[in-house]
Amino acid sequence: VTTIVKESGVILGAIPTVILYGVTIWLARTLCKKWDEHKAAKLPTPSSNIDPKTEEMLELMSKKSYKQAMDIADVIDWRKVKNAAMLCTVSEIYEYNREFQKSRDILFLAYDRAPESKKIIYRLGTLALKLKEVKEAEDCLEEFAALAPKDPNQYILKYKILKEKNAPLAEQIEVLETFKKVEYVEKWAFELAILYQKAGMTAECLEECDDLILWFSEGEYVYKAMELKMQYKPLTP
Repeated sequence: VTTIVKESGVILGAIPTVILYGVTIWLARTLCKKWDEHKAAKLPTPSSNIDPKTEEMLELMSKKSYKQAMDIADVIDWRKVKNAAMLCTVSEIYEYNREFQKSRDILFLAYDRAPESKKIIYRLGTLALKLKEVKEAEDCLEEFAALAPKDPNQYILKYKILKEKNAPLAEQIEVLETFKKVEYVEKWAFELAILYQKAGMTAECLEECDDLILWFSEGEYVYKAMELKMQYKPLTP
């Protein structure tokens, strides 16, 4: 079996299909290898791009020794660092230590390096709430929704803002119900069940517990849903 190959409208000739197939596979593998090399080249390696102090900090963070990691972070001038991902990591270290202002200051540096990162904008919103700056969080929500209008995490940030503002339960419920329609996550499903309970919507609370138990079968929030349901009626097999 042969295949006629053309290039720019010129017939190059009849090439056996098996050879053409082999060439195609070789070309595909070569392109994949080149792409992997391209991606790897963009990622800094600890040995060549990260100084020993930063390496030690990252090692401590991986061991969840956040206080010791923060002690190292405190003596590094992060304004000189251009890597947004590294700055996000440092911000997380401060957040783990409940140093929310420092965490946000570092995250602002990351934002300067990557202003269209929805992850950074989302975290800036949550940190603003931890600092009780609701208006700042609302600005982050607006920017996040404009940047990623289909990302369901906008509903979670909106819910957190409403919760901080002590908005009516009906508004909080509506947002989590909207989130549930596009993504079903145990934590927020249980949060919705709790809201139903607070609003006196017992039937909806029990139904949400049943849905959570059915979908996820086990885990922290499944057990919490079981305990919540048992406040109203015994569990059935």
